[in-house]
Amino acid sequence: MKTKTATISLLLWLFLLVVLADDPIPCYEGYCLDLIWDLAVLDNDFLMVIAGTASCSDFDGDGYIGDEDAGYWEWTKNLEGRLNFCGPSLWIPDEPEFSASQTREQAALAGRLVIKGKSGGTQRLKNALYVFEPNGRYLHKTELAYDDNEIINRCRLVYGSNIVCVGIQKKGGDYYGRPVSDIVIKNGFAYVLPVVVAPETGEPFLAAAKLDLSDTPYSVVAIYEGGEHFNEIEVFGDDVYITNKENGNNALYKFGNTAQRLDLDYIPDCLLASPTGIIYVGTPERIYGHDENLSIVRTIEIYGMQRITGLAEDAEGTLWAVGYNLIEPVPEVPSEFDPPFYYPVMAQIPFDAPGATVYQVYADGLALPQSVEWFKKAYINFMDYALADFADINELKVFIDGWLDERSEQ
Repeated sequence: MKTKTATISLLLWLFLLVVLADDPIPCYEGYCLDLIWDLAVLDNDFLMVIAGTASCSDFDGDGYIGDEDAGYWEWTKNLEGRLNFCGPSLWIPDEPEFSASQTREQAALAGRLVIKGKSGGTQRLKNALYVFEPNGRYLHKTELAYDDNEIINRCRLVYGSNIVCVGIQKKGGDYYGRPVSDIVIKNGFAYVLPVVVAPETGEPFLAAAKLDLSDTPYSVVAIYEGGEHFNEIEVFGDDVYITNKENGNNALYKFGNTAQRLDLDYIPDCLLASPTGIIYVGTPERIYGHDENLSIVRTIEIYGMQRITGLAEDAEGTLWAVGYNLIEPVPEVPSEFDPPFYYPVMAQIPFDAPGATVYQVYADGLALPQSVEWFKKAYINFMDYALADFADINELKVFIDGWLDERSEQ
């Protein structure tokens, strides 16, 4: 059987190399997470997502291959039947099965810049916090024990005539919904995306939601809709800002007394609400600062970054942008035994500076930054605070950004 499987894989790869030439590598039909056609789902497939060389690795369907897809791939890490798993349905079962977990961590992070990311080598799927001084000097690393990535079934709520599901639901051997990718917890409320909304009539759709955490179960306060690929959410005052990242439909939304939408002619990779009221939207080439009317009031150039994964602002008003670059030539079929073909970069942008050049980050083997935060408080307790037991592990914001935002006004 092993010989037969190996022969099939070899023939498939000969087909790829000879027939497809320079075209993006497609995926083996029926095995959506097996990106290298070896009839297994391993680290090599994760590396294919980072390399962007598999045409079918746009798992979230936004028209781009990027970090969201890496998170989607990782969400399925311990999923039964993973080999032929091609994504959960939006349909919401009547009586889903529920499970719960409690995760507690504590870290001393006062006045520190913190990057959540992954190392290279055999530990490439493990998560850690990399802690830096305000001047950018690296201090230490704290390992995170969230790489088991159990499928966490969140909650199924009622909002008027709608059913709202947060996180992945399970019924029998099937999974439904979407993993949470971003959340802000502020003043006892959780602002979450994406959620699945099932109206009384019509098809389910993706949206964002504001939940009241003081109620048991949580109550839905508001639904924010308009984009099918909401990717980042921030809150400033009473207003909620959301980016929609979708090929041909990129936009910045503001939900306040009324809903506003600004079409974007660039790809919104990350979002940051500054205490000054400026809403920053980040791309690898530049950062755009928008005011409360969504007009651009500041443009910051970033030199030398290929992919941006996070933005933060420290107490002095300095912006920090993190991301990673690829080492050319990017392998079409990365090997888990080779050194990483990507490396971490960061830009430090002083207040009112027109731009900055990135520099490579050297920090205990950090290879793939995934987000960055600035902490004011001495200790942050990462408790299960309703929504901080993970549906996926691609976003540190699920538990750090929420705690940080809640304490920023204290």
